[in-house]
Amino acid sequence: MDIKSVNSQLNTFAKTYTNPPEQTQAVSAKNIQVTDKLEISKEARVLQSKDITAKDYSKIHEKISSGFYNSKDVLAKTSEAILNDINKN
Repeated sequence: MDIKSVNSQLNTFAKTYTNPPEQTQAVSAKNIQVTDKLEISKEARVLQSKDITAKDYSKIHEKISSGFYNSKDVLAKTSEAILNDINKN
């Protein structure tokens, strides 16, 4: 899958249509700057480094199947944690 930045497409469009045809130049890949990036949090890196066994996955699957995560207590704790995180930023 090839994902192209919207900014690079807009820049190409702007350069093509804002200059008269005699001044238009082809835009090479060297002139396009990538501005999107992905950052992985420290917490995610720690979780990634841990070994998660099939037993752990089965426990999680069991909790999902039983509706554990849909209980009022879990939803209240989750929403409270999200609000606290939002208020920190």
